[in-house]
Amino acid sequence: MKIRIQNIGTVFFIGLLCTAVLVLRYHVARTTRYVSFDESVYFSMAQQVAQDWRNYTSRPYAEAFLKKFPSQESLPEYLFHPLYKHPPLFTFFNALALKLSLPLEFVPIGFSVLTVIVTYLLGALIFDKRIAIICALLLAADPINALTSQRLWPDTTMVFFMVSGVYFFIYALIKQKTLFYYLSAGLIGLASLTKYPGLLPLGGIWIYAVIYDRPMLKTKIPLKITFITLFVFSTWLVWLWVVYGTSFIYQNFKINGLIFSSRTIPILALCLIVNIYLIFYPYFKNKLEHAYLNHIRLSLLIRVFLLCGLIFCLKDYIVAIFSIYHVPNFFWKAPENYNPGRCFYFYQLSQYSPVFLFGLIALFWQNKREHKLLSFIKIHIIIIILFFMVWGSQQSRYILPAIPFLILLGVDLGRRIFPFFSHTNCLVIKKLGYFLLIIMIAVIIIKAIYINLTMSLTNAMFYY
Repeated sequence: MKIRIQNIGTVFFIGLLCTAVLVLRYHVARTTRYVSFDESVYFSMAQQVAQDWRNYTSRPYAEAFLKKFPSQESLPEYLFHPLYKHPPLFTFFNALALKLSLPLEFVPIGFSVLTVIVTYLLGALIFDKRIAIICALLLAADPINALTSQRLWPDTTMVFFMVSGVYFFIYALIKQKTLFYYLSAGLIGLASLTKYPGLLPLGGIWIYAVIYDRPMLKTKIPLKITFITLFVFSTWLVWLWVVYGTSFIYQNFKINGLIFSSRTIPILALCLIVNIYLIFYPYFKNKLEHAYLNHIRLSLLIRVFLLCGLIFCLKDYIVAIFSIYHVPNFFWKAPENYNPGRCFYFYQLSQYSPVFLFGLIALFWQNKREHKLLSFIKIHIIIIILFFMVWGSQQSRYILPAIPFLILLGVDLGRRIFPFFSHTNCLVIKKLGYFLLIIMIAVIIIKAIYINLTMSLTNAMFYY
């Protein structure tokens, strides 16, 4: 009976939290005075697709825009193509909302709320319900999630499918139920039909299997997941082929600015390095185990080196990270010659909340008892951050898929550090630990409230 009451209480609390988030963000979105150019494009395409699902193009909007504002500078080339540059799932959801006479704001906000629920389930699956509730609260209060969901952008939709795919993969690992591997693959496929980075969890699954669970390779589970994911994604590829013919791959790369782009070479080089490492990992591992500097010491050395690199990236932002009155930079439009640097995602995320700093530190923090599933989460964070670091065009909303995982790691790190103070026999250290814990909780809460009041509730920025 006690367990049942606890479960009902948890469901009620998560339901109340999600309802509050949905109502508040919907109110802010509806009262926002200015919309971005991308939002206008998505709204126009939703109206077109609601009438004819094949009319997934931004060309009518671009032509109408130029007629209304003939003095406007030339629009991006991709707006005049027969198909829009991103896959169509987000626009299909918007069109469905129009068909059902629902406000379009419900689509990005609704998926962000669903991500809160999935993050709770993921936290409860890996850790326990207390950690899960804290993670759900922090994600619900995250300004980046709030700001992105209050705009008609596809990012929150993609994030929901990515996090759900990771959740069901871990669930299948724990419960040893093959069906959930296939469900995970389908969800990752849906993420890729929202935006192309939705395919990134596939890389995380392969890296995890090679390094931490090689028997999984014999069952061909990663191969089956890849096949199902690409099968779902192939619906978009077929559409591209029908419209553009045999040159559809080249045309789509061109639309997304990937042909002869400085972005492609670093990404391909990074993929090549990772693949070479995975292919020769068993050989490297056997050699290192017999070497003087064994793999444990080498791993520790690499972690310390990377942690020092993180500290170097954040050296100018330590005060800002822990200041309750500091608000990260935001703009209506990207400033001219704006170049935030490759470390953008480290210092920008940390300025929103110290929880993200703890999550980044946790990437390099490991002990012997650490569950290998936590390593699976870390792999995904690293893949997402590395991809967008190399990709460039830095914006906080691009890193949105990593935020639920960083919150999980950050909260877990706090859980592991606190017993050091609470179990010590020294009364001074114990009181100091409790004092620091209270101060840190207060900083996290007050900072989240202040940034949300300044940014999320005004919703008066497009670049942050």
